[in-house]
Amino acid sequence: MNKSRLDRGLYKSIAAILIVNNFAALATIRVNAEDIVQNNATLIENVSQARNNIIHMNGDFEDTFKTTSSDAYLWKDEVKPRNWEISSYGQFAPTMIGEITSDSKSGNNAVKITLDKSVGFFKSVTTTSPKIEKDKEYKISTWIKGEDLAKADCSVTTHSPILVKVEQLDSSNKVLETITLGTVSGTTDWSNFESSFRGNENASRLRMVVQFDSGLHVGTSGVVYIDDFKLEEVTPKPQSITLSEESVKMSLDQSGVLKYNIDPIEASKEPVVWNSSDSSVVEVKDGVITSKKEGSATITVWLENYPDLKSQCNIEVSNSVDIERVEFENSIINIDNNNNYIVKAKAYPEYTTESYNLEVEDINVATIKDGIVTAINTGTTNIIAKTIDGKKELGRFELKVNEHTKDTYDSSLDKIYNSLVPNNLLSSNDIKDKEAVDKIVSVANIYWNNMNKDNNKNYLWKDLDSTTNSNHITKSFERLREMAKAFLLEGSELQGDSELIKDIVYGIEWLMENRYNEDYYGNWWDWQIGAPQRLTDTLVLIKDYLTAETIKKYTDIIDYYVPNARDQWSPRENPIQSEGANRLDMCQVVIYRSLLIKDSEKLQEASNDLLPELQYVTEKNGIYEDGSIIQHDAIPYTGTYGAILLTGIGRMNYLLEGTEWAIPSDKVNIIYDVIEKSFEPLMYKGLIMDMVNGRSISRSKWQDINNGEGVMKSIVKYFIPAATPDEALRLKGVVKYWLQSNDSKDMVETTNDLEFRAMIKDILNDSKIKPSKELIGHYNYANMDRVVHRRPGFVYGISTYSNRTYMYEAMNKENTKGYHTADGMTYLYNGDVEQFSKGFWPTVDPYRLPGTTVDTVKLYNEASGSKVINGENWVGGSTIEGRYGASGMYLDKENPKEKDEKYKMDLKAKKSWFMFDDEVVSIGSDITSTKGRTIETVVENRRLSEKGNEVFTVDGQASINNIGDKTSKEGVSWAHLKGSKENTDIGYYFPNKADINILRDHRTGNWNDINETEPSLVEENNFLTMWVDHGIDPENESYSYVLLPNKSEEEVKEYNENPNIEILENNEGIHAVRENTLNITAANFWEDNQSIDFISTDKKSSVMVKEDSGVLRIGVSDPTMENEGTIRVELDKNIEDVINKDDRVKVVESSDKLILEINVKDAKGSTINAEFKIKEENKLNAPTDIKIEKIKGNQVSLTWKNLNNNKKVKFYEVYLDGKYIDKVNNEKIKLKISKDEHILNLYAVDKQGNKSDMSKDFVIKK
Repeated sequence: MNKSRLDRGLYKSIAAILIVNNFAALATIRVNAEDIVQNNATLIENVSQARNNIIHMNGDFEDTFKTTSSDAYLWKDEVKPRNWEISSYGQFAPTMIGEITSDSKSGNNAVKITLDKSVGFFKSVTTTSPKIEKDKEYKISTWIKGEDLAKADCSVTTHSPILVKVEQLDSSNKVLETITLGTVSGTTDWSNFESSFRGNENASRLRMVVQFDSGLHVGTSGVVYIDDFKLEEVTPKPQSITLSEESVKMSLDQSGVLKYNIDPIEASKEPVVWNSSDSSVVEVKDGVITSKKEGSATITVWLENYPDLKSQCNIEVSNSVDIERVEFENSIINIDNNNNYIVKAKAYPEYTTESYNLEVEDINVATIKDGIVTAINTGTTNIIAKTIDGKKELGRFELKVNEHTKDTYDSSLDKIYNSLVPNNLLSSNDIKDKEAVDKIVSVANIYWNNMNKDNNKNYLWKDLDSTTNSNHITKSFERLREMAKAFLLEGSELQGDSELIKDIVYGIEWLMENRYNEDYYGNWWDWQIGAPQRLTDTLVLIKDYLTAETIKKYTDIIDYYVPNARDQWSPRENPIQSEGANRLDMCQVVIYRSLLIKDSEKLQEASNDLLPELQYVTEKNGIYEDGSIIQHDAIPYTGTYGAILLTGIGRMNYLLEGTEWAIPSDKVNIIYDVIEKSFEPLMYKGLIMDMVNGRSISRSKWQDINNGEGVMKSIVKYFIPAATPDEALRLKGVVKYWLQSNDSKDMVETTNDLEFRAMIKDILNDSKIKPSKELIGHYNYANMDRVVHRRPGFVYGISTYSNRTYMYEAMNKENTKGYHTADGMTYLYNGDVEQFSKGFWPTVDPYRLPGTTVDTVKLYNEASGSKVINGENWVGGSTIEGRYGASGMYLDKENPKEKDEKYKMDLKAKKSWFMFDDEVVSIGSDITSTKGRTIETVVENRRLSEKGNEVFTVDGQASINNIGDKTSKEGVSWAHLKGSKENTDIGYYFPNKADINILRDHRTGNWNDINETEPSLVEENNFLTMWVDHGIDPENESYSYVLLPNKSEEEVKEYNENPNIEILENNEGIHAVRENTLNITAANFWEDNQSIDFISTDKKSSVMVKEDSGVLRIGVSDPTMENEGTIRVELDKNIEDVINKDDRVKVVESSDKLILEINVKDAKGSTINAEFKIKEENKLNAPTDIKIEKIKGNQVSLTWKNLNNNKKVKFYEVYLDGKYIDKVNNEKIKLKISKDEHILNLYAVDKQGNKSDMSKDFVIKK
């Protein structure tokens, strides 16, 4: 606790005067002593603690919790003391186990650590180790006992089993000095270890360490008990205590705080005792004095441990206290014409009951109302304080009003202002506009009414009172910004409210004095981005009520934390280079700050600092040419950080456009490509797919539609206005489609951004703007291991990870159960736009996410949550015609970071997805695990409606009809889920039949369960889950299923009878599928030198081939991204000519077969394409002379004649009643018939895939 914070004063109104020694704006005095005590309860408690010399660090281990941190497995039941940790040394195995025990020296808890040839440490966590100061004296002590503590085969006699020490650390956590407290060996009772030391000149923190094996080389065995680590600041003997006032005049029923100083200042923590000589006249409690009746009393304060050191103040209480003088913050105040100044004054004596008036000497220069001066002309005048009767002058200050000529800085500031308060876009006649303003005013009123206006306070809002959680600073400035909007918005009931603006100005002043200052704590983001962004927003809004000196004072603090946009830092750490969204956010802070104080040099510097983010990258953070956006080194983050990046670039370009600091246009134009490649494919009806939203999926207010709204805001507010006319029209059409197609959220009605609201209203109401068509295409984001497949009526996404990307991100206690979100999780977006919102994430079973193949072990929160990669590099795929795609992932769940055997996995699986026109084929092979646990592949986990009664059928029979039903089905061919609204049906086809498990259940969850920063908010949902059980310790298991979005039950049944696809191979070397109606063959080659059908490759690759109208198209990629040479692809096809090809494609041969060499060096997983004209050969003759050889029941055997050379025909395609049913390699077939009459047709197909004409209709009759 900074003792000076006890002395922060607030401000008074015209009716009263200021308490304590600070000037402030005019407001009403608090006179209730109990209110003062209650509002300062935390402050008084903290002061009491501060005066105790013990520095708290949980050294008694009474504060314990169930941990999910990296050393959780080293603690019994995963329960450990807060701020303490166990670790092994170097490469030594972690063989120690800690536990909380009641066998303590004092209190309830001690730490017991069982050692088994252990080398390592029990120590205080570095980042929360207590702070120390240079040259101060400290005393450190602890109690330790041992049982059978011994070294393992150590011949060094000076080495001990246990070493107790403390380390002084500098600001970068390097050890400056080590103080040894002692050693322990054998069996001992509780023994005290202590030492005194002086803080090193460069010391920042003190780390307490109990070291197992003082030599750190052979290990210690036995048991060590630790209790009562205590750090005490040794303070010098006090010399005196002095009250700030010797005498005070008070009127009846007033309260205030007496201040004192102890000399020397290092003794200020000494406890004090207060006394009143006559409590019937004046009461005193913890320094708060309250007048009770007329008379006099002496208030005495003395040091509890040094009662001879005391100080006194005489208090005289009378019915009234006459005012004697008024002092102002400065003798001269400068403001610009048409600006305002909120008078800050202090009346004397401190407890006067008299009011005073403020007058303007020259009313042609300025006016004054409610303590606010408004400049109306240039010139100089005086503001004079007088007694109410006007007879006595109490004080004055000179007001200088300067002419102001609008400049470039002002123009940019106006853009910020108009964006936050878009009065120019609002209509007083529009009831919807009024309702939107009223929403903002309603929230602002709540903030204002709950604002702590006590004269002696320790917080502005009770729920934001922390002095360790820096996010409370950010949130406090955010509330003041919203209050400022309500003050300025036209149509607001609070517009121009003088008391509101004074409270806003005061609130900023209080936060700057008491929170956002050089006393850093908490998270760097709040100090460099969160708080200064919201502060500068507010300063821009109310700058007309602040002097230039005040703005400069506040921006100097901003400059302390954000001197430039490059250095991301905290006072305890060395700076790192900011990147991506963080760089843009920090640029905004520097630019806003520089505009406010007209700093051209810093503006240019910040503009230059933007440029590295306006180029494509090839590794780590940034935007990739394929549209991928990576942040935090290897996390796909298009939807959150990417959206922030987009907003930052757009906003800064908008602000600086047309100025000397403008961003070069060629750099900005890159972002229009990024919008089209990175964002549009991932947007679906206004939302952005959760597979690129990172840990924000665990935030209740950051769901897919909220993140999508952020993207739309950027496009609408910044990029459309700056675009060429054609691009602006295109983007307006895209936005219009998103807004109109989303039936779950009305952006116009729900957004709290009035500027965005007005602009999208214009787009929606403009009949000249035609909504874009539904985006169709296939997008393989190879650099972030994400895939998007867009077809009419649905979008399908796949989330994977490789040795290039991280599994998932759990950070700052967010997304604590995201373990399997990249294990092949699939996302189907159809008519159910809200599928992955409405509480999906806290309620879905995190071990059964759709598409995943998982080890079913139950994991701890944040298990492997940061910087864990896949052990394999084969992750990626290929595309053809930009519409169809193949994707694959070699999943390797072995994680060397996991130390606890019970959580270790060795699951491996090869997973592929083949995405065509109206189906997605999913196949998997080589599913292997040896950890003694069940392995599952999850076909589906769909959130149902509130009733949860959607009909689910298996092979045409209704199944699991009720919530809670669970069943297993063997040999399933197909299944169907009837949706609750249009375009929400889903079909499932199992090409090889499957044994499936099905569950319909009701699940509850809490947002706080998956994000500890979220408030407790319970969600409930119904789910239908379907999975394949591969058993315990499967070896080379496989699966296959086909997803059929938006198909009715009848359509799925027909597909099952006549599927469009056939699985060509599903083994350890190849996954391959053919789509017969599209004539596409797609294959993922997991190994070198593999062949399937007419395709052969010499290297690992993904290949797609499509034949259509005499044209052959091929797409090839290297999903490993590690091939530094070529991929040789051979197609058993005769080619006549090259139509088009990538420069990376070399045609080696094209006569009897097509041989290509494809250069994939630095191709980064992208698909390399080529197009060829197929050589026309002698046309195949159609099969003829079809005959029935035998009919028995529903079985019929048929034969036919081949009029071609037998070597020329590779196989025959068989169609029954116009639908493809099979293919055969010779001239006979057995069929199962179900009707009295069928029509049979045949095609002959050669080895190049050329077909004959269809045979004549042949009628089969029973």
